Order: sequence, then structure tokens, then C-alpha cells
Amino acid sequence: MKNHGLASRLGGLLSLLFVLLGLSVVAAPASSADPGCVNGGVLSIFARGSQGSVNFQSAESSSFYHAVQNKLGGLPFQQVDLGNIDGDNTLERGEYPAVGMADWGILSGLNGYYASVGIGATELATYLEKRSATCPNEVYLLGGYSQGAEVVGYAITAVDQRVRDQIGYVALFGDPRFNPGCINGHRASSARGSAGCTGGVLGARQPYLPTDLVNRTGSWCDADDGICSRNPARLTGPLSTHAKYPAKWIPEAGAQAAPILRSRLGWAPLPTF
Repeated sequence: MKNHGLASRLGGLLSLLFVLLGLSVVAAPASSADPGCVNGGVLSIFARGSQGSVNFQSAESSSFYHAVQNKLGGLPFQQVDLGNIDGDNTLERGEYPAVGMADWGILSGLNGYYASVGIGATELATYLEKRSATCPNEVYLLGGYSQGAEVVGYAITAVDQRVRDQIGYVALFGDPRFNPGCINGHRASSARGSAGCTGGVLGARQPYLPTDLVNRTGSWCDADDGICSRNPARLTGPLSTHAKYPAKWIPEAGAQAAPILRSRLGWAPLPTF
């Protein structure tokens, strides 16, 4: 376990969040009840979006769990929620808080939001590094919605190659740093959903994805979701689809992720009828 190397990478990737804003990274606590090794199967970790109150089992998390499980055909599968990996349903120091709008710090450069993202990215990257050394025979499925998509995006860029080799699929929804990677009007292979070539409201993450994960990632952005499509008329209100991913795009993500996960674990594709 290269703790020093991980800390160094996180420090570089999150410099805009901490160095420029004068924030600090809080170390994640040791988990006491996280799942045992899912040998020959999938461990899914989902990062929820911004919340006014703590609800680990969000609509997006629950929808993602069922969308994937229903397509795996009996392959061993467990899901945990970032911020509640220890399963105690209590938000503790160093666990991803997914702060709501009231705590974003809108008048102070979003420092509250970025602090939340940094805590989540640190928790996820640290957990994956430690778990990879203990459970080398499982595959990771990572999912994130809104603020949680940004958390996952930073974390997967921070972990080392050993961890990325165990990542079977990454699914992002409504990422405020969505980067469709358009070249001559054609989106990158990871771009999903109905949005075009405009990126997220917070600007594109660079790099958006590690090169070796591009073909194992789907990033869904709906054209009427102003958070990821930078459409000012769809940032909020009844016309915005930012809260519609459980019904519209998460089921599609489950269908796309499942065959890739089965293949990486040596399971034959499920028959189609």
C-alpha cells in the first residue's frame, strides 16, 4: 500500500479544491463493517448527489443497484454507499457528506461544495487502494450522481494502476464537470445521454477520465439537465431533468455495465430473447 504516493496524487489532482481555496483534506476513518471480499464477483460503490439531509440510500443509488443486479444473472454482487461504507448509517468525520445547496458556500467560491467533493474523493480513493490489496479477486463498479459523479471522477484519476485494473465499469450521471470530448462535433466514446457538445456547469475536468478507463466508462448527461449540459434555462425548475436519471438513464447504464462486468470475471454473456 503506497499511502505516500496516494496522498501525493490526491494533493495534485485536488489542488484547485484545497490549495486555492485554503481547505484541508480530512483522512477517512477505518471501516468497521464494510463488506467482505466479493471473490469472483462485483463490489459496487455509489456516490450520492447533494443532499439537504443525509440519506445514504438515495433514489439514484437504489435505482443503480437494481438496474445492475437485475442484469448480472446471478453473478455475486454487493453495493455500498460512499459515506456509509461501514454500514452504521451515521455520517462521521472523513466520510463523504454530499453537502446540500445551503452548505455549498455560494457566496464564498463554493468552498463548502469543494470541501465535500474533496472528502468524498479522498475517502473513495483511500478505500479502493486498501481494499485492492486485500481483495484482489473482485471487480469494482463505481457509480456517481451529480456531486457524486465529480467525486468518482477525481478518485479514479488518483488511484494507482492496480486499482484501475480492478475497475470493471464507471457510470456517471449528471456530472457538473461533464466533458463530452467532442472532436469535429463527434462526442467521445464515454459520452452517453442526449446532451450535445457543451460541458458541465463547473467546467470540464482535465483529464476527464484516465485513458485506460475511457472504454469502461459511461457518462450520462441529458440535454435538459442544465448541471451537466450548461443550459441556463434548465439548471433548476420543472423543465430541468437533473433529477430524472433513475427513470431515464440509470436503467440503460445497468444494461451496458452488466455484460462488461460478466466478461471481466470470465462469465459468458447472458442470452437475449
